[in-house]
Amino acid sequence: MDWNARCPMATSMRALAALLTLLAGAPAADAVEIGDYEAMLASSSGVRDATWYVKGVGDAYGVTNAVLAANGKPLLFCAPRQRSMNADDLVDLVKREMESPLGPQLRQRKMPVELVVLVALQKAFPCAQPGGQLDVLK
Repeated sequence: MDWNARCPMATSMRALAALLTLLAGAPAADAVEIGDYEAMLASSSGVRDATWYVKGVGDAYGVTNAVLAANGKPLLFCAPRQRSMNADDLVDLVKREMESPLGPQLRQRKMPVELVVLVALQKAFPCAQPGGQLDVLK
């Protein structure tokens, strides 16, 4: 009996690896600076795009956390398992971060919104155990 017959997931994993290889060669989108993100939110036509962009960033960090956890590595943040974040929750976290004393510095330095999302998630959901969280603020 060959490996594929014993482990049907192997075929799926090879397909996923092939897809990731193809995507690695695709051009990456530029990061969105926090000022541009806030301008999107201020315009009626950009609210939906800004909201879903932040949701996508948050989802990517969630997937990254799952991979880190599966490999026994420190997590980016430690959200409770029973709590799921929707797009509006993430927008609110970013808004609170931008209203914090650090907000003006983030705008002045033209910080990417992706980093602001991560910092906001780390502040909202810190890991309780020492060394249990990668700290992007250090």
